[in-house]
Amino acid sequence: MRHYSDFTPPRIELRYNFASNLNPIGPPNWFFNKENNNLNKFMQYPELWHWECDRKIASIVNVDSKKLLTIPGSSQFISMLFLINNKKKLKCSFFSPTFWEYKLSAKLNNVDYFEFNLDAEKNDIPSESLIEFLELYKPDIFFVCTPNNPTGHVTTTIQLQQIMKLFPKILLVLDLTYAYFLDEYDDYVELTRNEENNIICITSYSKFFCLPGLRIASAIFSSQDTAKKYREYMGPLRINSFSEYFLPKLLQDKEYIRETKLFFYSEWEWFENSMNKVKIDFLKSYVNTACFRLFKVSSYINVEDFCKFLMNDHKIWICNGKVYDLVQFVRFRIGKRESNKKLLFALSQFSLINRKK
Repeated sequence: MRHYSDFTPPRIELRYNFASNLNPIGPPNWFFNKENNNLNKFMQYPELWHWECDRKIASIVNVDSKKLLTIPGSSQFISMLFLINNKKKLKCSFFSPTFWEYKLSAKLNNVDYFEFNLDAEKNDIPSESLIEFLELYKPDIFFVCTPNNPTGHVTTTIQLQQIMKLFPKILLVLDLTYAYFLDEYDDYVELTRNEENNIICITSYSKFFCLPGLRIASAIFSSQDTAKKYREYMGPLRINSFSEYFLPKLLQDKEYIRETKLFFYSEWEWFENSMNKVKIDFLKSYVNTACFRLFKVSSYINVEDFCKFLMNDHKIWICNGKVYDLVQFVRFRIGKRESNKKLLFALSQFSLINRKK
């Protein structure tokens, strides 16, 4: 099996790259203002230990600053988790399919891993089966991406509380990258306020603000002592001065955040209604998420041919589910209205051609 990271997508414009989960609105307009960019920041070292940046972000998300670390994206932190905890033979678990970085980091750090298989055609995560799985494998670390990429499954706060109560020794690592697109984000962060919980919430903001090059994220810990340990291991210079300067400003832009959430809600509603009107019936979504959605492709359609048709005939790129070992599935996020109309037209053309056959 090829790994997801082995696939190199074509470099096409974001407005036609529906496989990318970057916010199609783009960064806030003020980000490109020359007066705000302060490129001379590159000539300065960031603040040692980033205390000021951590305090600002902690204030915005309403948590104790001693429990929060600004981090350079989520990928490096995931690998660091294994390095810091690897005083014994570690075991970890995660959903399957899910974000590829968990498995890759486990392999690179020689960590045993066990996967809980999700049914892409069901809306929920069966709590009873999940509890049995954790009882059987007893992982040291359990990664939970919610909503899960690529399936969109949501792990509820009730399920998470049940897991922490039954398995207090399991370190629960909650990846909230796509939860940041939802109003429920604060409910998940709330779990870190209980010192008795053994949980870390990580959030990569790169996709929400369409700034993947900045590598901006945060980690929120339920324990001050655990946060202190990670801070010491990661060292006094975690992020660059540019990211340190802009991240608090981005998180303070409440209007942009509100606009983005409303955008995804309204565009998905328009797109689904439009699909029904033009009778795009060879695609079916089982779980609705804000940024992206996974679609089952009817069995009479060859998914490879479908993706090639969109790319070759319409210069539109979507994610073939095969990169996640999902047969007969595709994943794409919504875009701006002009782009969505182009995607809808391409889908209708493909549907028409296959009806004629």
